[in-house]
Amino acid sequence: MLWGVNRVNSSNSKPSSITKNSAGLSSSNQTSIDQERIIYQGDPPYLTELPILDGNLFFNHSDDFLLFGGTNIREVRFSAGTGDGSIATIGFQENAIAFLMTEQPYIEFSYQKKFYSLQILSRPYFFTMDFREIASSSIALIYDFN
Repeated sequence: MLWGVNRVNSSNSKPSSITKNSAGLSSSNQTSIDQERIIYQGDPPYLTELPILDGNLFFNHSDDFLLFGGTNIREVRFSAGTGDGSIATIGFQENAIAFLMTEQPYIEFSYQKKFYSLQILSRPYFFTMDFREIASSSIALIYDFN
C-alpha cells in the first residue's frame, strides 16, 4: 500500500519544465550517446526486485507502480517527469519511491557521484524500461527521500 501518493508540484520545488526527446533526453541539454552507458533495457521486473548498481538499490513494478528503493535510497536525489512532459506523480513507501507506470515516467537521479536516467515506455499490453548511466543530469535534481 502506498503512503502519501500525490502529484508533486509546489511552486518552490517544481522544475521549470521536464522535456525530453524520443531518446528520453532533455532537448536543451542532449547527452551524446557516446557518453551514456546502457545498464538495462527490456521488461521492467514484475513483482521481483531487480538489484541495480551496487546492489543497495532496486527497481520493481506491480500493475500500477514502478518502485525505486533499497537500503541506500536516502542517498538519491532525483526529478521525474511523465511521457507528456509534466511533473510525475510520486509516492513514498518505506525505503521506496513509487511512480505511476501509466504516466511513462522519465526519472533522472544521482547516486554515489554519478548520474542515471530511467525511462518507462508503454507498448500495447506491456511496458519497457531503459536504464542508463549519463554524463550529467539534464534537469535539476530537486527531490530526495527525506
